[in-house]
Amino acid sequence: MKSVDALIGIAARTIGKTTDCASTLKFSAFKADQLTLDVILNGLSEEFPAFWCGSREYDESKMHSFDCLFLMLIEQLKQFPENPEEQSSAIIKILALSDFLEHEDQLWPEVLKTNIQINAMLIDKLKETFVESRVDSRAVFANAHLSEEQTNLVLSGIADKDWRSVEWTLDHLWSRIGLRIKQTSGAALFHLAPDTLASAIEGLEDFLDITSYIVHTPSHHHLKIAVASSNWTFKFWALQQSARRAAAGHQAFDVEWEALLAEAAQIPVEWARWMWVMNEFPSRYPEIQRALGRTLSGASVDALEGYFTPLSMNDLSRTAVTQALEAFRSSASETARRTFWVMAFKRWQDWDFGTTEGSKILLRVTTSALDFAVVGYFVECADSQARDAFVEALARRAKLMEHAWHPNESPVLTERFKLISAYQLPAHAGTVISNQKSWLSSDMLYRPDWENGSLYRSFKYDRGLPRSVFLTEEASV
Repeated sequence: MKSVDALIGIAARTIGKTTDCASTLKFSAFKADQLTLDVILNGLSEEFPAFWCGSREYDESKMHSFDCLFLMLIEQLKQFPENPEEQSSAIIKILALSDFLEHEDQLWPEVLKTNIQINAMLIDKLKETFVESRVDSRAVFANAHLSEEQTNLVLSGIADKDWRSVEWTLDHLWSRIGLRIKQTSGAALFHLAPDTLASAIEGLEDFLDITSYIVHTPSHHHLKIAVASSNWTFKFWALQQSARRAAAGHQAFDVEWEALLAEAAQIPVEWARWMWVMNEFPSRYPEIQRALGRTLSGASVDALEGYFTPLSMNDLSRTAVTQALEAFRSSASETARRTFWVMAFKRWQDWDFGTTEGSKILLRVTTSALDFAVVGYFVECADSQARDAFVEALARRAKLMEHAWHPNESPVLTERFKLISAYQLPAHAGTVISNQKSWLSSDMLYRPDWENGSLYRSFKYDRGLPRSVFLTEEASV
């Protein structure tokens, strides 16, 4: 029997039953802090060793232990003291029992099924514990063996809210910033008093305090609060963490993501921070792309520019960006689409197939992240004359390439593949207009007129390549 089976239905199973208090809990004068929680959890693990077997699988004989601990928790909740001097001791016992029992967010829903009356003072103490449980950032960085210089660099990024640089830090330190007392008190508040949790989160300012809670609790605990919150650090990391989890196969939250993105798109400084994380490499966040595309459909020109600025143009982002732009295309007005396609076309032209970004040589036909949008430009913004003029300009460059002197093969090969690559998008747009095909071209290559497919041209330009780019059947005979 797995722990999930033991928790589900435990409220009904224990109706009318009583139990003695665990010996671990039969003392007081505790402080409500992480150290005290750890001491109690160690005591409970010794008293109930089956709970720490590693695999979290239990046979029927262990059911009694679950029931006893659940009843202890209910009793502690019922008897929460009015005396402030006793409340720290009581709250830490409640948190220890809930931490010990919890599995996949199934404990507190069962607690609520008992119809227990929750004392308002208990809620206040939970909030106090949640807020006052703080992560020691210097200790975290020291335990991670960061140098003083590295630590100061990280703290500088946090202070500047440079989430692009901070993301790496969080990826590597997430396990070290876990504060069980914070995540456990937060989980209790989420189920018992969500408005109180929202109020507590609103006042959090420290980056590690916020992320220590977010990265160790379920996404659905954060997102509704994030949508209503004015705490922008909390809003962003709730979005980022849920998107990362969704990319790993967990639940998606399209409604909440779109609400958060739409709000951020109205605030330039926040939008820029968000896009440098979420849109530099969109393939890292595939599940969020449709929500992002719908957000773009109602965004300002400045927000659209902010979308393009960090975007990596390589074809690894092509699928994810296409998902966003398909959603954009289906929800945006004609005016918004035209504006976006023109901006995308300019970004694509400026990119120049990566030769302006350090790569000086092309040895293959190259696609880009914005191919869908550039095809959109040729379909919805450029008429047949403009498309023909674009192709004619490519043909002129191909002719000049043939008659110019080159210091070596690299410039002419690069120019050749630029021309072929550029030709693919207006050529595909032509088939879209006539046949209503998908706006994203497939692996099939369109052969421009200047590439005649002859054996001579293959000998001239395909030497050293794995295969000929264009070679007609007649030429290959």
